[in-house]
Amino acid sequence: MGEVKEGGGDHGTIFMGNPQNLKRAGYNSEGGNVAYLPEYECTGGSTDPADKKCPYQLKTPDSMGLGLDGWDGRLLHMNMPSYRDPLCPRTLKYLFTKAKRPFDIRVRVLQQNVPSEDAGCLDEYCNMMAELRT
Repeated sequence: MGEVKEGGGDHGTIFMGNPQNLKRAGYNSEGGNVAYLPEYECTGGSTDPADKKCPYQLKTPDSMGLGLDGWDGRLLHMNMPSYRDPLCPRTLKYLFTKAKRPFDIRVRVLQQNVPSEDAGCLDEYCNMMAELRT
């Protein structure tokens, strides 16, 4: 299962799942590690160039006046659900302390806690960041 099927390509491989689990679930895929072909992803296997719909390629109308490549002016928006999650503050801490450009990150946390039992994600995150500064 760990070996790559023919045509590994220049773009590496992608794991398509355990072959036994896929067969049990009714999929006709052989699974395992297969060559990653961005051309296939963008066309769905079609040979017609008009079918190309690459999600990672920015189109001029969507650029809002920014360049089509590079990071200038780009923001990362992240939505994070948290249902009584004690690791939420640590996740935020790692997100911002390990980011190359932390000032370009925007996070929204949807938190569902029991106020009398659970610590608030933002409060605990602020405490952790304050400890780093001391």
